[in-house]
Amino acid sequence: MVRREVDWDEACRFEEKSLVSGVRLLWRLGEEG
Repeated sequence: MVRREVDWDEACRFEEKSLVSGVRLLWRLGEEG
């Protein structure tokens, strides 16, 4: 169970990082455009 919790936590963090990266990318494109 502990192992599952760790994997789930890592997955959430990965999703947050991906989301932040996407927002930053759109932000840069918006500034350039």
